[in-house]
Amino acid sequence: MLNHRFNEERYQYSREIDPIVGVSFTGLFDFFVHAFGVEWLRWWEAGRPDTVQGLDFKEKEADYLNRWREIVHQTVWEYCDAHGLRRPNRCTTTQPAGCLDRTALRIFDQGLLYADEIVEAGSGESKGLDLSVRNGIAADTAIANQPLNLVRVTLANGRVLRMTPNHRLAIANQWVRADHLELGMDIDYSLGEYRHTEDALLLSLNSAQYTREGRKELLGHSRGVLTAEISTPTTLNPELGYFLGCLFGDGAMSESKDRVRFAFNEKELDLVERLQAIAQNQFGLVGKISHDPRNGGTRGELTFASGQLFDWLKLNQLQKGSSKDLDRIPLAIRKSSRETILAFFCGLIDTDGCVRVKGDLSIDSSSEAFIRNLQQVGEAVGLCFGIFHNTQGENLQGQKDMWGLSLSRMLSQPESLAYLNTHSRKCQLRPLPEPKRQFAFHPYRVTSIEFETTPDYSYDFAVSGIDDDDSWYWQGALKSHNTKSLLTGASPGWHPPKAQRFIRRITFRKEDPVARACMDYGYSIIPSQSDKDENGQLLNDPFDPRCTEWLVEIPVSVSWADLDGADMVDISKFDVMAQFDFYMQVQKHYTRHNTSATLELREHEIEPLGKKIYEAIRDDEGYISAALLARFDDLQTFPRLPFEPIDKATYEKLSAEVLERRKSDDFYASLLRYDSGELMEAGPAGCDSDKCMFPEQKP
Repeated sequence: MLNHRFNEERYQYSREIDPIVGVSFTGLFDFFVHAFGVEWLRWWEAGRPDTVQGLDFKEKEADYLNRWREIVHQTVWEYCDAHGLRRPNRCTTTQPAGCLDRTALRIFDQGLLYADEIVEAGSGESKGLDLSVRNGIAADTAIANQPLNLVRVTLANGRVLRMTPNHRLAIANQWVRADHLELGMDIDYSLGEYRHTEDALLLSLNSAQYTREGRKELLGHSRGVLTAEISTPTTLNPELGYFLGCLFGDGAMSESKDRVRFAFNEKELDLVERLQAIAQNQFGLVGKISHDPRNGGTRGELTFASGQLFDWLKLNQLQKGSSKDLDRIPLAIRKSSRETILAFFCGLIDTDGCVRVKGDLSIDSSSEAFIRNLQQVGEAVGLCFGIFHNTQGENLQGQKDMWGLSLSRMLSQPESLAYLNTHSRKCQLRPLPEPKRQFAFHPYRVTSIEFETTPDYSYDFAVSGIDDDDSWYWQGALKSHNTKSLLTGASPGWHPPKAQRFIRRITFRKEDPVARACMDYGYSIIPSQSDKDENGQLLNDPFDPRCTEWLVEIPVSVSWADLDGADMVDISKFDVMAQFDFYMQVQKHYTRHNTSATLELREHEIEPLGKKIYEAIRDDEGYISAALLARFDDLQTFPRLPFEPIDKATYEKLSAEVLERRKSDDFYASLLRYDSGELMEAGPAGCDSDKCMFPEQKP
């Protein structure tokens, strides 16, 4: 960091006058338990009061923190002096470097999401996110970095990746850093990894304001233009997805007259009938059809004039702006089922797409950002698109500047193509045939690498995989390695652990090599939370044909769990004022900028915490930057959670059962037995190494 030079003058100037270096730690809470004993835990349980004993504990905490800070400063200063660098003014806990820019679409279990829809740019670490990947693996921490220089990688299908130099991608089953990529490398990929089956919930309007009686009750008068009351769906669905796809294709919304409009020509009357039927079914609306006399009536417009419909679309962020300003498919659609997303593509194809006689399919738009969003969403639901840029010829733009997607039938998933053939009118008229021949083409081959010189924001999410190699998520069709994972069992940073002992559950696909090796090692395997029988009951047999995902259950004990009296302390009862007090200790005596902090609180603690924060700011007690997270006490509401607190007897029973089931003490040998070469190999920490931890297997 200290050697880095920014091309942006203001960033370089900031570095020169105020250099900062980061040295972070983990397991601080565990260290203090071992240093001070169980009495320190009991003091925490009492709320860290300023008793004689409490003040002594605080003094000792401060001594350790100050000593470590001085060691950090001395070590960093010696390095700077030896290399002719200016000594940094401050040291701060630091987070991983992030990975990808705001345009990277990630596949979460909750939908196809962008990082900047979840956290603010440059906001640092955010904990307690209700997110998971790959059917249940927690991804509850986000990292939003300050601007960094990124690497821009262009692939053969026009896909662009912008990422930090230390971000890793899978190349031939090995993790390779972005700054180690070479032209001609083929990035591993898998299409259609988004399998969500539930649709997003939709908000409802107060329909009273759209009726004369309701307006009189609400406003005291009934003046003004009224529209017929309509019904609105409470969830998205494939039929509505198709309607919205047509709207985002060749539709428009007129703000001044609350109109939703669809243009058509004389050959698309069946499309008009379909949109009429959908509007009648979804909203109870019948649109008005008008023809343009200027071209002999061969072109026309279907219009739905309804203030309630217009406002409802805006309320759910489903409205369309100008075509050139399109950026992303609406969030509600990206949080819906795979089928609804494919239906959106069908609507888009039927209005802004073209299917040629030989089955070639393309989609056009004047917005490059929208086309790039569509490409990544398509990857998630099994459609492989290449991007093209068309500036030849003339159109209404004056200077033609059109972007488009071209479908690869050879690489797209057959079931996704079958859906298009069944539900798109253009694909029904000219069905997409199965490719007659296969030829060597790799859409994700690296064709260009550019090291950018203007810093930009980047983001990442911490995935709680079983190890570093398991800590990744799908970024469209590509495996994206995250920058950190919970590997050691230590408490995160200064935070207390969730419990002294707990069951850690990690999700794998059924028959995954790592899961099979865990089974040989003695760990229990059960079906995932999503695997249920016809009555909605969770399955119990991992080899049941209906089971698609496995949970590996690992009993975990913190390092101090067996200290005499430690079991008598209920960590979940540590109040938010005690957490804030310890957080400020770290802030005052170790960190020189901001400490990464998540404070967990219950409703009755909101007011006293707010008062304490106000007083700390008023009295200039130090920099304050913390996330607040509501505590979740009802562990029975959601079975098979990623972390489940257990008592000592349960832990010992489960650990004994692990030993009884164990078939092999050599986990690596078991892994090799089941691994067919699909497993990625990686360094010991996220995005900081490209060196494999395991010895290379000799042929």
